[in-house]
Amino acid sequence: TDQPIAFYVDDIYLANENMFNTNTLDIERVEILRGPQSTLYGRNAMAGLVHFISKTPEDEFDASAELSLGNYDAWGVKGMVNLPIVEDKLAARFNVTRSKRDSVIKARNPASTGDLDDQDNVGFRGQMRANVSERVELLLSADYGKDDIRNYAITTKEFALNHETLAISPIEAEREVYGGTAKLTVNFDSFDFLSITALRRLDSEFTGGGFYPTNLYDVFFAQDDEQITQEFRLVSTNDGPFQWIVGGYYLDNDRDQESGLIY
Repeated sequence: TDQPIAFYVDDIYLANENMFNTNTLDIERVEILRGPQSTLYGRNAMAGLVHFISKTPEDEFDASAELSLGNYDAWGVKGMVNLPIVEDKLAARFNVTRSKRDSVIKARNPASTGDLDDQDNVGFRGQMRANVSERVELLLSADYGKDDIRNYAITTKEFALNHETLAISPIEAEREVYGGTAKLTVNFDSFDFLSITALRRLDSEFTGGGFYPTNLYDVFFAQDDEQITQEFRLVSTNDGPFQWIVGGYYLDNDRDQESGLIY
């Protein structure tokens, strides 16, 4: 079942909010609209929407870097570079992030499957903006992100062993998300034409939650999700009292899910 609040990233609707690549944040602004928004945003915006809008390539050179260090051997690096390739014609912007942290919970029981609550994340995004002519602009973007997390859950043995002893259950989660977008904008005298084509894919797997240290069972959940979207939009740009927008939207969403118990 899709969520009642729609999630958008750079005009792209995400049928699964887990497709959002949090490892490549270079956000210009976040728009939050409450209440029904189906008139302009259509699918699954009955309760509102959240729209993340990224920074796009600019015509001036810019770069930034960030390094963070923490306990448990935690470290992270973020970098951004904006490159004007051809003056007023072609520019590119790249972002990369990498972070890692060792386990917070150290195993003391020989029957354990290892330390818990470590993280390993990586992300990349590249964008290229081309001013094909005075009236035509093409924006291409691609991103990739991967999360590896070994976490834990607090469970009770009451169901299996008929008492209320709490236990820590190891959880292993992996998520890989990537995609690409092509946005074409053509300016006419009184309106703009937009074509937005996008492909996004999510591969995720979750294992754990069983009764530790006896490990009577583990919960298994895997999800492969792919979506292809195409939108055409005409938007008025005149200064008159009457403004209009008209368009068409296509979504092809293929989602495969597997779940069960591993004894």
